[in-house]
Amino acid sequence: TQTEEGGDEFSNYKYEDSYSQIPILLGAYYLFATTGAFKPFIGAALGVFMQNYSYTWTYSYDIGGQTYSDTEEGDASSTGFGVVPGVGFYYLIGSMMLVAAVEYAYIFSELPTEEEEEYTPPLSKVSRIAQDDTEDTTDKASYISVNLGIAFPL
Repeated sequence: TQTEEGGDEFSNYKYEDSYSQIPILLGAYYLFATTGAFKPFIGAALGVFMQNYSYTWTYSYDIGGQTYSDTEEGDASSTGFGVVPGVGFYYLIGSMMLVAAVEYAYIFSELPTEEEEEYTPPLSKVSRIAQDDTEDTTDKASYISVNLGIAFPL
C-alpha cells in the first residue's frame, strides 16, 4: 500500500493504492553433489499468480468559500500463469545450513487494471493520424527475489 497527498491553497488530493499477489506454485530443485560444505542447486517452479489492485482517489477544492469533494475508487484482479527459475546454495555449518537463492518470477499475464472506455478526440476521428499511433501500456508484475535464511534439519 502506498499513499500520496498534496495540494495548494485552493485544492487538496489524496491517492492510496494497494497491490497484492498470491502465487500457487509447484517446483523442483536439483542439488549438485559436492564433497564440501558448499551445496549449489538450481530449480524451477510453475503455477498460477492471483493479483489484486485497488485504489482510492480523493480530491477536494474550494470555490467561493464552498468546499467540494470527489472520491473515485476502483478494484481490479487477474489470474495468470507464471514460471519461476532459481539458483542458490546451501552452506553446511555444524547442524545448521545457511541458504541463499535468487529467483525470477515471470508472470505471463498483465497487471490487473480496470477497463475504461477509450476516448478518441474528434480531430483524430477526421484525420486518423492519432489512431495509427499505438502505445504499449501493458505492464507485467514479474520480479526478482533474493532469499537468505537459516535451515535446521529435523
